[in-house]
Amino acid sequence: MSTEAIVIMVVGVALLLATVLLGRSLLKGRGDSQILAKGVPARAIILSVQDAKTRLNGHPAALVRLDVTPRDGAHFEVMVQTPVTRQNALTLQPGQVVHVRFDPAHRTRTVIVPREG
Repeated sequence: MSTEAIVIMVVGVALLLATVLLGRSLLKGRGDSQILAKGVPARAIILSVQDAKTRLNGHPAALVRLDVTPRDGAHFEVMVQTPVTRQNALTLQPGQVVHVRFDPAHRTRTVIVPREG
C-alpha cells in the first residue's frame, strides 16, 4: 500500500470519528432540550460530583450522581453529565437539592434544570 493511500485512509478515519463524536454531542443537546421541555419534574439530592474531563457548550463538564425523588415518591439514582457554569458552580455540591426533569420511560435521561440568572 502506498504512503498516499495510507494518508488518505488515516484522514478518512479521523474525519469519520470527528463526525460521529460531534453528532453524538449535538444529539445529546437536542435530547436535553426535549427533556427540559417535556420531562417529569422532580427534586434531586446531589450525592457526588466529579470532573468529567470534557467540555459541554464551551464549559467544563461534571459527572453528577443524583438521588431523584419524583412526586410519586419512588426515588432512583442516576448519573448525569452537566456543564459547570458561573450560575451553577456553587450549587453542584454534594448534599445540595436541585430541580431536575426526566424521561419516565428512560430514567437515565435526566437533566438538571438550569438556574436562572
